[in-house]
Amino acid sequence: MLDLTAYKESLRVREPDRYAASLKGSIDDQKKIHCLYALNYEISKAAWVSKEPIICKIRLRWWKDSFENASVINSPDLVNEIISMCKNSLIPIKLISEMIDARYWDISSAAFVSKEDQDDYINKTYGNLFWIGAQLLGAETNLEQSIRKYAYGAGVSAFLLAAPMLISRNKKPFLENSDDHIKNIAKNALLRFKVGKKALKHQKALYPILLSAWQTEKILVEVIKSPKFLSFGNHKPSGFERTWQLMWKVIFRSL
Repeated sequence: MLDLTAYKESLRVREPDRYAASLKGSIDDQKKIHCLYALNYEISKAAWVSKEPIICKIRLRWWKDSFENASVINSPDLVNEIISMCKNSLIPIKLISEMIDARYWDISSAAFVSKEDQDDYINKTYGNLFWIGAQLLGAETNLEQSIRKYAYGAGVSAFLLAAPMLISRNKKPFLENSDDHIKNIAKNALLRFKVGKKALKHQKALYPILLSAWQTEKILVEVIKSPKFLSFGNHKPSGFERTWQLMWKVIFRSL
């Protein structure tokens, strides 16, 4: 039986920005978003579940098989619920398979082979997540590229914040570990994010997904000023500050 209450509480504690943004939706929309975020968490966690890469790969393969062969494998309720939601919204399961495949990079200690390779990772982890979520909220297909640009900015900002942790675990998040390279990554992401944001500012029905990226612009601007910002640990506002800053956006219904 799907325990949505547990997923919702876990999201509230683990990802407060996503949780707070999701509450802008109806009860039905919240259920869809919380299921999607629960899946995203399980997929991302699978790549870190063990120090043994083979165990992580088996776990990711199990998730992928659960979606691609749900009628054969005893898939968990969460998978069956998401498959049902995707069918109702005409969302290809392929998008979820791509999210899972992208997480194999998290297991490896190899660097990205090119900028395009890194962009593909961001697009399949964050781009697919935002696009699936937006479609669950009723987004029209002509909004896909704007949503993906917006999501790219959000994904890069999250990736940059995670970089110090990744490096401490012997990962290679950057093609070049230099300030200029990191600044260029942030500049490119900020440009895409602003283009997406401008196109989506009146899409109020999508705010339960879009508002989760409310800190993106601030983070990218800070990184452009100084990549050392990433190591300071001062990018996370206090609970009180987060509540009021996000509430301000909600009140004035702005991204």
